[in-house]
Amino acid sequence: MSDTLFSALHMHDGEDGEQIFHLHLVSDSTGETLEAIIAAALVQFEGVRVEKHYWPLIRSALQMERLMDDIRELPGLVMYTLVNPDIRATLEEGCKTAQLPVLSILDPVINLLGSYFGQRPTQRPGRQHIMDAHYFDRVDAIHFTMAHDDGQLTEELPHADIILVGVSRTSKTPTSIYLANKGYKTANIPFVPNVPMPEALDYLNNTFIIGLTTSPERLAQIRTNRLRSLNETEDGDYTDIQQIREEVAACRRYCGERGWSTLDVTRRSIEESAAAILNKYHAWLDARSVKPAKDGAPSDPAAPMAPTAPTAPADDAGWPSSDTGPDIHAGTHTGTPTVSGSATSGHGDTDMVCGSPDDPDDAGDPDDAGDLGAPGGSRPGGGVLT
Repeated sequence: MSDTLFSALHMHDGEDGEQIFHLHLVSDSTGETLEAIIAAALVQFEGVRVEKHYWPLIRSALQMERLMDDIRELPGLVMYTLVNPDIRATLEEGCKTAQLPVLSILDPVINLLGSYFGQRPTQRPGRQHIMDAHYFDRVDAIHFTMAHDDGQLTEELPHADIILVGVSRTSKTPTSIYLANKGYKTANIPFVPNVPMPEALDYLNNTFIIGLTTSPERLAQIRTNRLRSLNETEDGDYTDIQQIREEVAACRRYCGERGWSTLDVTRRSIEESAAAILNKYHAWLDARSVKPAKDGAPSDPAAPMAPTAPTAPADDAGWPSSDTGPDIHAGTHTGTPTVSGSATSGHGDTDMVCGSPDDPDDAGDPDDAGDLGAPGGSRPGGGVLT
């Protein structure tokens, strides 16, 4: 069947006359694997309207028969992750009869691994969701992270795997939650000019601490949009570009004085920021020759120690942490961030824009304080849950 004929058979016009392509995602487990793969693939196609139909936990012939009835009503591309050979055969035969294309997403990977390991797959659905020790570690990490959001319970900071420090609107909370879902106990501390920071931060040599910075111009946009969305009048200091430059410079200076790494999140998604943080975290562990007890978490997080000698580490773009503000002066650990001097815009990646105000499809940066949900944003190609 030619590509042109295939498209003509399996796309439909919406009420507004726009062409709609239907994707049916069938799984015998939660369907998260399919969703992740399809989301990654769809971003490669622009100007295409897609409706995704999710069919999780399909494990019986009766379920499959009912599913096929629904698929025939909205024919389209069918992709699946099914391990039961009888259920797979029913789906493939039904799609063949309906002349619908069908693809097993994981077969090439599983077959290659089987050949490499010299083993046959277990053919048990949902094994990645088994409630093992790692699962409960993730649950504990999520509970810890939610309890230590936005500077709460600072006396328990020694038990964190990772601590994020940053000015308002640098996506500290959603990044923390994302890391928690990977099993890392994460706390985040807001950097507010002229407000004392927790003294414990100066003594946590066994906990990884990283500062989140961003472009002052970008931060001014985010804050202005935030106030407008709340129908609030603009605050002079909160949205003033010069004040923001000094605030970002002060945060960089504060982190540099303590020898902490920094990460510029200006043009990074939550996932990209989390990946960069974990890269730095594991490099920190390697440098200390500390082997993680569980998926990257240090085995002994406690035991406060004296502060290390202050240094000025390079940020993720290779710029010194103090490049946007006055020189770093050692031995001035007062615990209170102050704003002084001037700053230039931050330096960071330009490969992905998150929350750009001129992008109508972008949901913007998630709230730093109090927003404990998953990162926002529209799914590539839209989406319909059924």
